[in-house]
Amino acid sequence: FSFSILSSNMSSLWIISLLCLLGLSLSEVAVLTDQNFDGFIADNDVVLVEFYAPWCGHCKTLAPQYDAASDQLGPDEGKLAKVDATVEKKLGERFKVQGYPSLKLFRNGNPSDYKGDRTAASIVSVMRKQSGPAVKELNDAAALKDFIPTDEGAEPVVVAFAESGSATEVFINKFGSKFRDEFSFGLVTSSAVAGDSKMGTIVLFKPFDELQNVYAGELEDDALKAFLVGNSMPAVAEIGPSNYQAYLKRGLPLCWLFLDLDKKEYADAALGEYKAVAGDFKEKLSLVYLSGTKYAQMVTKMGLTGKKFPAMSIEDDELHYVFAEDLDFTAANLKPFLSDFVAGKLKPTMKSESIPTSLFDEHNVATVVGDNFNQVVMDETKDVLIEFYAPWCGHCKSLVPEWNKLGTAMKDFKSVVIAKTDATANDYPKGFKISGFPTIKFVTAEDNSVVEYNGGRTADDFVAWIEKNAKAPMVKSASQPSKDEL
Repeated sequence: FSFSILSSNMSSLWIISLLCLLGLSLSEVAVLTDQNFDGFIADNDVVLVEFYAPWCGHCKTLAPQYDAASDQLGPDEGKLAKVDATVEKKLGERFKVQGYPSLKLFRNGNPSDYKGDRTAASIVSVMRKQSGPAVKELNDAAALKDFIPTDEGAEPVVVAFAESGSATEVFINKFGSKFRDEFSFGLVTSSAVAGDSKMGTIVLFKPFDELQNVYAGELEDDALKAFLVGNSMPAVAEIGPSNYQAYLKRGLPLCWLFLDLDKKEYADAALGEYKAVAGDFKEKLSLVYLSGTKYAQMVTKMGLTGKKFPAMSIEDDELHYVFAEDLDFTAANLKPFLSDFVAGKLKPTMKSESIPTSLFDEHNVATVVGDNFNQVVMDETKDVLIEFYAPWCGHCKSLVPEWNKLGTAMKDFKSVVIAKTDATANDYPKGFKISGFPTIKFVTAEDNSVVEYNGGRTADDFVAWIEKNAKAPMVKSASQPSKDEL
């Protein structure tokens, strides 16, 4: 039974009856092709489209979540659709699909990248935020009750209790339009519907912790936004694939607590100490925990030894602030550490491998670590092309022959340095955000501008790019630069 039939202008009553008899859903995911794509987008105000490949493992993982989200959406809460991009290649090219699955959100025909998590709850939340008015009017007690989330994993909602024409009503309508992508908003204008909630207040309802938070600040965008961000996630929660993106979107520094969850008594004791101070910092930090034994690579990435649990580190803008591993993990020790971080009094812990005895290898490629990064990469007399790699990364291993050729090709140019660094074992200054491997950056001479390299990956491509972008004069010399010259 095709979704396209449901989208037609036929009378809906007998269609609903027929679907019920057949056991089918009104929210079936639409299958789009080059022939029906534009018409479907034009007929629906809000559409989320998944561009997928049948062989893609991530697409297969998404499928049940996508179907479940479709079943939960009401008739006025947008549509979900999918495109087999291996068949509909023109559509894939048209919307610049680079990988699978790619999710695109169309609102009034205008596409944007979907930024939510790949879970049914997140998809439903995003679609409801995008569908209909930015602020939903809740005209009776039943509507208010249905709007307030109670299921585990459901996202918080914001409800303003305000008389028609009041300053609070005017403010929440403007605020809701501005931040509809981030929160769901409701409005109650009747004191009878408000019940125990006081008119003139703005309340965050959520299915965890205190269940609701009443905003007590001024009617000002930044203040309310900070309040909502600070209270819309649990004060302490286990982090994992299902909520990691939500924490990134929150934009607060992440405080990572690593535990040996197999040792329940010790893990529970540490969590108790952690939760004892969490309330004081939940608007400034995202406080999370996870298994240190399961995610051992993450432990060392955060600057910890991995030899002792509990262990804790704060990550902020790619820098790490380690709670001393020889200190007792108590609320009395945690509170001053977190307070000093919030006050900007802590210095980051810079992780580094040992500085190599010989800076350049036989291919004229410099090995950079945390402790010599500024000396080598930020040298204002040199243009530096540096690869940030991970030892386990297949693409990094494939790049090695071309990177070595590049180093050899540049050996007679004293003003150019070709470098590499293990980004899993070293920390770097702000401005060197590494989002994948390999990441290649060009640091220019004179002003140390940092440019992301996105060109071809052959030695010839790199040489041509350096010749075009180098700021220092590229003059050949007979000898290779030495470590002292850097």
